[in-house]
Amino acid sequence: MANNNENDRPKRNNNKEPPSAVSALPSAPASSSGETASSSSSSSSSSCPQYFLLKSEPHEFSIQQLIGKTREEWDGVRNYAARNHLRSMNVGDLCWFYHSSCATPAIVGTCRVVRKAIPDVTAFQDPKHPNYDPKSTSAENCRWDSVLVEFDSLYETPITLKELRHQAKHNQVLESMMLLKRGRLSVMPVTATEWLQVQDLMERKARGESLLD
Repeated sequence: MANNNENDRPKRNNNKEPPSAVSALPSAPASSSGETASSSSSSSSSSCPQYFLLKSEPHEFSIQQLIGKTREEWDGVRNYAARNHLRSMNVGDLCWFYHSSCATPAIVGTCRVVRKAIPDVTAFQDPKHPNYDPKSTSAENCRWDSVLVEFDSLYETPITLKELRHQAKHNQVLESMMLLKRGRLSVMPVTATEWLQVQDLMERKARGESLLD
């Protein structure tokens, strides 16, 4: 992901059946003896996760690629506001995976945070790396962070940006979404109410209802 402070860009890639939407808020994964989201970090996950939206350009890194890899380091964020949102994430938090800068921008699925923010090594390890930041000289002196995310679900009925904008015309909850107000950010928080509203839209769309009428 090649971002900068002035113009945040979505993630770029440099290198059981999926569950359908439900109307209840999902909780953080339960602990187990195996490797799970809660056991992959020293920080314990909360039973009441926070919600976020992560943007990625599908021609660079799509949700299908995340499915194939299972986990991905969400690095390259070069905007202070987006970085601060990464830093606020906890293990178990849920994120919408959003395809951006494409023919049909849309929320296409979800991923979970499985490790909290650490210094983004792409900022200082290799001067030839597109994410390199000369002002970040080491892990101790790094301006940027990254989190580790894990695939959670693929939406059978993605919700497009066009549909969200149309529904927001008569829905105050959707109207206040940061995606529609500060759409240039690549990482942004989502309220629990907004999450539920979009889940409801997916259920309506799955029943064959048009979200553009």
